Amino acid sequence: MFRLLSKWRERFRGGLKLFIIEAAPKNFFGTPAIFNFKKRKITIYPKTRFSGLEDLSRFARASGDQNIILSLDSTLGTTIFGALSFARDNPAEPLSEAEADNIVAHAIRKFLDDERTIAARKMMCDPMDVAVLDHKIWEIFIDGRRVFSPLGLTGKTIALRLSGTLAPRFFVEELQDRFPIHAIKFISERGVSMARLVFEFFRHTESKPYIFGDVSADSTTFFNVSGDRIAYTDAFAWGYSAAVKAFSDNLPLDAPAIGYVNSIYNSGQYASKDFFKKMGRLAAGEYNIFLSGVKQALSRSSEQCLLLRVPTGLPAEVLAEKIKNAANKNTRISVIPPETFGARFGFDVYLKKGAVLDADHLSAHIIDYYIAPTEKFFNELAARRLRWLRK
Repeated sequence: MFRLLSKWRERFRGGLKLFIIEAAPKNFFGTPAIFNFKKRKITIYPKTRFSGLEDLSRFARASGDQNIILSLDSTLGTTIFGALSFARDNPAEPLSEAEADNIVAHAIRKFLDDERTIAARKMMCDPMDVAVLDHKIWEIFIDGRRVFSPLGLTGKTIALRLSGTLAPRFFVEELQDRFPIHAIKFISERGVSMARLVFEFFRHTESKPYIFGDVSADSTTFFNVSGDRIAYTDAFAWGYSAAVKAFSDNLPLDAPAIGYVNSIYNSGQYASKDFFKKMGRLAAGEYNIFLSGVKQALSRSSEQCLLLRVPTGLPAEVLAEKIKNAANKNTRISVIPPETFGARFGFDVYLKKGAVLDADHLSAHIIDYYIAPTEKFFNELAARRLRWLRK
């Protein structure tokens, strides 16, 4: 453990040191990263598997000053973006600190009351066993105008664009008891950071509601994006690792060779049409399972637009064509290729040897953390309220 620490400390010279924890019911992974804003560079290192929160806690306490990002599996966390508006009792009175504190307290309570039943169904727990793990205020509006320092201003209404992460109470309590929770700087459900960044760079061209789909190693998850609201809507148990396994089961090659052949297939270049047909047949069964899942998810949604994030490891162009053929003709399909999120925001993402190839969701969390809320006072009030709720 301490040998691992010393190696990581050697790497962390220059730039912001980050440690991204990916939490799932049976797995905890930690990935070190460096975010260098001056050089517009994100460096991601190989991930390490931990046996549980206690093991992670020992590492986090020993590592000292790292900024921790907590990425939650959809069964352990529900992150929702939305907006709430409150009418002020005395519109002519300047907004005071006491009134701001009261507004934040109401916002957290209302968020929990409005979302806990849906979140509980998704995370398979009782609604009364759902707790608020994180709450952020991103933008503040008074009488419809965005303001950056609302204290002292007057107005009839105050609206908050906010996000919150709900989690099963047992996980929140375990996290609080066994982990230095103060070291966690950013919390999000996996996929939501990507959905939010997609919203940011499509918000001026894609004004209508849409579904954002995220394909991970073991599952495909869908989020509804409508107005200010971003929230989980559906999922099915199929990930890109199934397609990779189909190739490895049918090709008499070692792992590096399979990876090379697969990369040629995914690129859509440098090979004959016959090669692409044969490779497609090897994973045809798995792709049919994937297409069936996407089709069912779209049939359960009222939205007519799908933005699908295809990771490294899947042929984006091949899947895009297959989905378009399988979906309703009225549904618009756009496939977002891998390695997009860093470039869209002007950052180069470097993967060190041994780092996970599908690092888009990690870089998305880092960028989301970087552009996190700037309204310091209201977020300090929210953090204080959450500390009281955890007692």
